[in-house]
Amino acid sequence: MTRILTTFIAVITGFFVLIGSLLIAIPLTILGAITGRRLVKAAEKAQFSHTQHTQTNDRVIEGEFEEVRK
Repeated sequence: MTRILTTFIAVITGFFVLIGSLLIAIPLTILGAITGRRLVKAAEKAQFSHTQHTQTNDRVIEGEFEEVRK
């Protein structure tokens, strides 16, 4: 009798945890998809505006460098 009661409580607890995780995961997935599209569009826009400003310096790589001794 104790095993049946323990199994029943474990199954019900697992069911509630599963439903709760789905209630959290589905809205987060939707928000992530919307935000991801916005970030991609913003990155493409920034890259496009950056390439327009740097078309004259095609051979220049911007960034930090460090001298290498021979």
